[in-house]
Amino acid sequence: MKTFPVVTLLPSREKSILRKHPWVFSGAIDRNEQPESGIVCVRSSQNEVLGFGFFEKGASLAIRMFQFGGEWEEFSNKVNRAISRRESLSQHSDTYRLVNAEGDLVPGFVADRYNTAVCFQASLPSLQSLIPEITSCFDFAETIVEKKKDGSLVWWKGNAKEAIVNENGVRFLVSWEGGQKTGFFLDQRENRKLLRHASRGKVICNLFCYTGGFSINALYGGAKEVYSVDVSKRAIEYLQINLQLNDLKHNTSLVEDVFEFWNKDRPKFDFIILDPPAFTKHQSKIEEAKKGYGEINRKALANLREGGELWTFSCSQLISKEMFKMILNKSAKDSQKLVQLIGEFGQSEDHPFLNSHPEGEYLKGIRLRVIS
Repeated sequence: MKTFPVVTLLPSREKSILRKHPWVFSGAIDRNEQPESGIVCVRSSQNEVLGFGFFEKGASLAIRMFQFGGEWEEFSNKVNRAISRRESLSQHSDTYRLVNAEGDLVPGFVADRYNTAVCFQASLPSLQSLIPEITSCFDFAETIVEKKKDGSLVWWKGNAKEAIVNENGVRFLVSWEGGQKTGFFLDQRENRKLLRHASRGKVICNLFCYTGGFSINALYGGAKEVYSVDVSKRAIEYLQINLQLNDLKHNTSLVEDVFEFWNKDRPKFDFIILDPPAFTKHQSKIEEAKKGYGEINRKALANLREGGELWTFSCSQLISKEMFKMILNKSAKDSQKLVQLIGEFGQSEDHPFLNSHPEGEYLKGIRLRVIS
């Protein structure tokens, strides 16, 4: 039985852990007993073992639980189980998330498969000593690379910097060296496929298009024309490569700030896709973020044909789904449009979250139709 430093909770502060919520904040901890950062055994004020977690000394979010109860389990077992749960995805794609942080009981750690490569991020210092054990589970990979917070790369195996992947029959060039996150936004995989089946004959505008995930799928599904807009020149260059990989045409690429895009004359669209980066990661910036979401959605709704659809997303964890819907209600009112809510979207199944940890559901998507 492995032994670890102990962190004791204050009386009655174990309730969230008993509900299997993985986060423990500093105010719940007995300040007389705080070890250095690392793996700790968490005990109640009655000395009952509640589980094990990563402790970050001095942090507000002090402990991220990776195990509930007193039975220790090796991390390789957790990771292998996470990989096995995703085996069915390999029938149609060679790119998907292998491990999704708290959703797979490996807090702070995400790993994405890109064909024969794995790119991972380990955001907690306590994870560093576990990386050899975790990466040993990626035995299929020819390249294993870690992407640090500053964007730098550390290769644990191989030396590839990019890969051509197949996602539901569509090909993409993914770069973890120059791309955002680990290289591609895999959480939108199923939503991109849905657009493919809805896009035939449509004129579509994809805003914050990045390397063209939605654009390529729309064209693959028979879209009449697609406008792809992103402020990043490099992202648009990768979009052009992805068009060539799939032998697709009828796309107009624009390197432009989305907030400035509507200041010029534009055609009315059948579909508009809005998938911006998170507008806030801090509580103090929520009102500013709400204004930003409201503005871009107002302009999008105003530029849809009658019967046109807005597929709009927020990945800001601090913006709840209900708050997002309220923002969209105001955007519709301000654009003088009557809209129907005809669907909702979420993150793909390889990005699971614990039912006891609703904070893990970060991606919110709403499908609106303009009816007048």
